Amino acid sequence: MRRMRVLAAMLAAGLAGPAGAGVLDAVNAQRGAAGLPALAEDAALTRAAETQAVHMAQTGQLSHAGPRGRGVLPRIRGAGFGACFAAENVAWGQRDLAEVTAGWMRSPGHRRNILDRRATHGGLALAKTADGRPYWALVLAARC
Repeated sequence: MRRMRVLAAMLAAGLAGPAGAGVLDAVNAQRGAAGLPALAEDAALTRAAETQAVHMAQTGQLSHAGPRGRGVLPRIRGAGFGACFAAENVAWGQRDLAEVTAGWMRSPGHRRNILDRRATHGGLALAKTADGRPYWALVLAARC
């Protein structure tokens, strides 16, 4: 049921197309403008991002600590991605992908994560509370 709510929110926000195509387009546009290669979308990283977005929507708290207090690296590894590098951007309240990406690019720490040369893969998720408040999670990583 939880996954259905997340997928429904992603579809409503225009995040998911056939096989999730285009989910990272806004992030990859920023990377391209900086001369960096695009991130490859990864299903395990998307699951890790979904876990965090849903957790934040359920608790009503913006946090990098996920269920059972797990940070981003344990969540990524638990989702099946053997990461040696990991970063995470979270946000709440932005209505769409363009707005959340613009907000992250205005924040030095979030911008640094998006433009980190070590990142090769990514996953993005949106979850909404019952009253429609959006919570976003972007996970960036590189395999060992």
